[in-house]
Amino acid sequence: MIRNDDDAWLDALAGRMEAVDGEGAQSSLVLEALALREFIRRQESASETAVPAVDPARELELIARAHSEGLVVSQIPAARSPPSRQRPRWRMAIPAAAVILIAAGSGFWQSSIKQPEYVRGVDHGATLIQARDPAALRRQLTEELRTAGATVTGYERFGRLGMDVDLPQPLPKAIAEILQRHHIPVPSNGVLVIEVEAPNSR
Repeated sequence: MIRNDDDAWLDALAGRMEAVDGEGAQSSLVLEALALREFIRRQESASETAVPAVDPARELELIARAHSEGLVVSQIPAARSPPSRQRPRWRMAIPAAAVILIAAGSGFWQSSIKQPEYVRGVDHGATLIQARDPAALRRQLTEELRTAGATVTGYERFGRLGMDVDLPQPLPKAIAEILQRHHIPVPSNGVLVIEVEAPNSR
């Protein structure tokens, strides 16, 4: 292996004299590295002087001097409120949890509100109703009318959900109340066709 002067200088600085060959040990670069190593070692030993122990009297004297020169302003924390650094983190979590609960509660409340429905009119004998969730409204109407005694048959035509309702004659009061609650006109012949669509579906 060919060694250059830089390797010999670095080995001498690191104290690896066995790596420096015999004739290279006396070169000016190696002697310079050895002198630098000795200088560094003396600096380390000089900085290792013992640090004096903490002197409480000297510390109090320095603090008093700083107070007298206005460098330190004494702050006595208020008895009622601890400094903000010492406040428990959970105190900030309570308002955040309240906001989350309010948001979740209002979302649940809005979802439980009855979906608004709008009767658009009668088209070719079918009552057209617009609702945000047509499938849910059709299910609701089907259940209510069947419970009240009507025969309901559901269908889907051209993407529009519908139902054929055969109403008993004379019309029971329960069915009349259901139709009135949903703003559906009572047919004269006892056959009711209802179609439900989403707004702007045409």
